[in-house]
Amino acid sequence: MIQLEQLRESSVYQLILQQGRVEGLERGLEHERLLMTRLLRRRFGALAPEVTARIQTLGRESLERLADALFDLADALAVWLERAALDAEQ
Repeated sequence: MIQLEQLRESSVYQLILQQGRVEGLERGLEHERLLMTRLLRRRFGALAPEVTARIQTLGRESLERLADALFDLADALAVWLERAALDAEQ
């Protein structure tokens, strides 16, 4: 019988483990996007489709910055998203 430690060292195990980590991170990021969209809807009401689409393109760091800024935003959500897009391009 293969020992657990030997199994963990196998390339197949490592590949499966890496794939699981990537999928977990992707799911987590999707959850963060959905949560941010929900919070913004509660704060601002219905969001324009282009704003929702823009939120779905944000990466983890941008989502974290938006979460920090959420309580300071008044009507400047579109401006914030535009600035985040420019920052991501640099």
